[in-house]
Amino acid sequence: MSSIATEAISQKSFTFDQVKSEVLTRINDPLGDTYSDRAKELIYEGICSLALGGYSRDGYPLIAKTESYNVPTSGHPIQISGSSSDLSSQVLKIISIVDEQSISGTFGYQLYKFIPIGLDEYNRLFTQDENPFDDEIFYYREGDFIKFYPLDRAYNVGSILINYIAAPNDYGGTDVMTDGYSLDFLYKVVDYSVGKIMQEQGRE
Repeated sequence: MSSIATEAISQKSFTFDQVKSEVLTRINDPLGDTYSDRAKELIYEGICSLALGGYSRDGYPLIAKTESYNVPTSGHPIQISGSSSDLSSQVLKIISIVDEQSISGTFGYQLYKFIPIGLDEYNRLFTQDENPFDDEIFYYREGDFIKFYPLDRAYNVGSILINYIAAPNDYGGTDVMTDGYSLDFLYKVVDYSVGKIMQEQGRE
């Protein structure tokens, strides 16, 4: 383990620059003359890859988000990315959607279960008998939007909780990454970045 890594662990803090420096040190480019920009790109890529790859949400609480959303009765789908997003952050992946009234105990039970389906599955709804049960609502992503089926059932729900993984922020060099990510997660991001660069260099 490098001196930078040892220092980061002893201080229990790890800035973005330290994460990048750890990557550059491991690939023998400590000054970043060749791989500085690439290391930065791969840190972001590594964060997204690990978060989407099933790493425990405890490792990235900064981008593991839960938001309450009132489903409009107008038929407007939920915009989850782009400049006019209905959520506070750009969405990498929806983890789950839950009827908020069941969580709050308003009714004491879950009125509807929200079931994720792919766009291809949605298209098959009209050619096969694959409609949801009476207590189910399907949701699927189409571009920047999350849409529901059947619509009338979804818009009668009211408030829902959306659990999702957000896209990472554009971090500055002095931003303390351990404020939002675990050290174990960050070192796996470093491992990911180093591995990618070594592959590009043609060596293991």
